[in-house]
Amino acid sequence: MVELMGWDFNAAFMRYGEKWRRHRRLYQQTLNKVAVQRTQEPTQTLKVHEYLSRLLGTPNDFLVHFRNVTTSIIMATVYDNTMSQSKIDRFADVSLETVDRLSEAFFPGAFAVDSLPFLRYIPAWFPGAGFKRYAAECKALTDEMQDVPLNYVKEKLAAGLQVSGMVATLLERRKDPNELLRDESVIKGVAATIFAGGADTSVSALSTFMYAMVVNVEAQQKAQDEIDAVIGTNRLPDFSDRPNLPYVEALFREVMRWHPVLPLGVSHATSEDDVYNGYYIPKVIAATLATFNIRKARDSKGNEIPVEGDYSDGLVR
Repeated sequence: MVELMGWDFNAAFMRYGEKWRRHRRLYQQTLNKVAVQRTQEPTQTLKVHEYLSRLLGTPNDFLVHFRNVTTSIIMATVYDNTMSQSKIDRFADVSLETVDRLSEAFFPGAFAVDSLPFLRYIPAWFPGAGFKRYAAECKALTDEMQDVPLNYVKEKLAAGLQVSGMVATLLERRKDPNELLRDESVIKGVAATIFAGGADTSVSALSTFMYAMVVNVEAQQKAQDEIDAVIGTNRLPDFSDRPNLPYVEALFREVMRWHPVLPLGVSHATSEDDVYNGYYIPKVIAATLATFNIRKARDSKGNEIPVEGDYSDGLVR
């Protein structure tokens, strides 16, 4: 269903190979620690300040504000930081609907075609082929989610207008004859994956945070006291304050642990028969790692393994 629905542009659903490596390389180049600090943190700070102002004015609309701030941040960093809210809303509506449709077809067994791949070749009018009509509707949305914001950036660049965003930077890089990134489809796929993967998940995490603060007033007060003591009341926190706010950092990490956004992760399947620690794993057997009950890592003696304080750049060494 992933391929039929047009979601095979997403690296999470790709087989390991050259195409996956090209996407992975681009993620590493644009989302590493240095790049995020240089290009994304200032935008995030500005958008969050705007969000807080709106939240103060209409607190009962906090879910709407959650969605607006997350989509605004991602659109600004990926496509264009001067994009109007109406365009952001339009792109966000398409993206969120596409993600919702993917979610309904995501888990193994949701559609028979995942277990019986030959069914993909039956005509859409055939009895029981409703999945093909469903996939076709989703693919139209998926294509729009990828193409429309990309074309928006290309049109502005063609008109000689300045565009500040990841996509514009990558498109300009393609003009360099020595540039290895020549395939526009990789840029389009990576950009759409970041937007689709970040908007809905961020809203979910923010909603969990809001609930946690409502039902754990003491924790909320401790976090506020720490902010007041470290920063004072004359300005808002920014990223430079993060190392000095250990309780707020712990609170943030606990929200991620307590209710993970994607508790079942992404199912994986073996490409060949394998044996691991004496267990035989047949080819194409799907495996799902649940993250509902992740606990602190312990060594062979049962002692907690300390967590490295430095932030990872995403590379496995």
